[in-house]
Amino acid sequence: MIELQRIFDEINSISIYVFLFCVTLSLFRKNISDLLNLYDRPDTIRKLHKNTTSTFNGFLIISLVLTYPLLDFFFFKEFNLNFNITLSIITLSFYLIGLYDDKKNLSPTYKTFLIFLLLLMIMPLNQNFIIKTLDFKNLFNFPIILNQASIFVTIFFIYIFYNLLNFADGKNGVALIVAIIFIVILAVEKNKVTNLDFLILTTLLICMYLNLKNLSFLGNSGSAALSVFISLNYIFEYNSQSTLKCDEIFLIFLIPGMDMTRLVMERIFKGKSISLGDLNHLHHHIGSICSDKYIFIIYGIVTLIPYITSFLIDSYLVLILGNILFYLGVLIFFKKKLFFK
Repeated sequence: MIELQRIFDEINSISIYVFLFCVTLSLFRKNISDLLNLYDRPDTIRKLHKNTTSTFNGFLIISLVLTYPLLDFFFFKEFNLNFNITLSIITLSFYLIGLYDDKKNLSPTYKTFLIFLLLLMIMPLNQNFIIKTLDFKNLFNFPIILNQASIFVTIFFIYIFYNLLNFADGKNGVALIVAIIFIVILAVEKNKVTNLDFLILTTLLICMYLNLKNLSFLGNSGSAALSVFISLNYIFEYNSQSTLKCDEIFLIFLIPGMDMTRLVMERIFKGKSISLGDLNHLHHHIGSICSDKYIFIIYGIVTLIPYITSFLIDSYLVLILGNILFYLGVLIFFKKKLFFK
């Protein structure tokens, strides 16, 4: 209890007021959505939802990200100006690309080109956002020096995580619980909750409530902004504090990453577009045998298992292989349940 108090000691009272402001803002979500036309309309084959839905959640997230640099400059003093500006610019850019995608249905090729070009232009503004060396806890006994490949490897990892979170976004609460888990794990590993952590987590809880009530969802805009926000925070922590090594981060992201990899491979083998939406995701299989209101809980528990087992087993090779088998076992279990239903 004392340790928990120490972790939260640095939370500024200003953060509480900002949280209350976000709650108030959410009460006017319809007015804001109408004013800014923050709606995702299911007018393409790629979109599986049937009703026009507000994407206010994404707006709430980007509003916080853009407000934080001012709060940090005047009150918190947690990060330098370069960190805040670079994080805000990249997150806003991803949000705008996703927002345009929500409205105009960008082609996957054009969207990928925009993302890579954007990151290639902005990432060099802060070297702490560029992975220069791949260090491992115990998977390998030597670091991998990236040299000139640093920027491209970093962009590739961010793009992979962008797709990972996007693939998890299909049932209410799933992408949000995954994001919350990743942020909480990072805070636990660095043994500190910053005001930024507190504000993004409380904002995501507001988004979770709205999402579970079918009042708003992330949309491509919110998912894109959230994915790059989490990616950059993990990379920054990895570079500045070495809190987590590559094999540890890989294990944390393993379950959603495995589901994304499986879906991409299946679509390629079947000659389908890898961006074409379907009902073959893990969260869809879970939802086929239980109520929609419990899907995010089960998905969250499954996502947490690799991280939890890391406290029980020292070898990361055994952990990774064991949890890959665990994911396949979970998938087979739900598919069989669906088949015999």
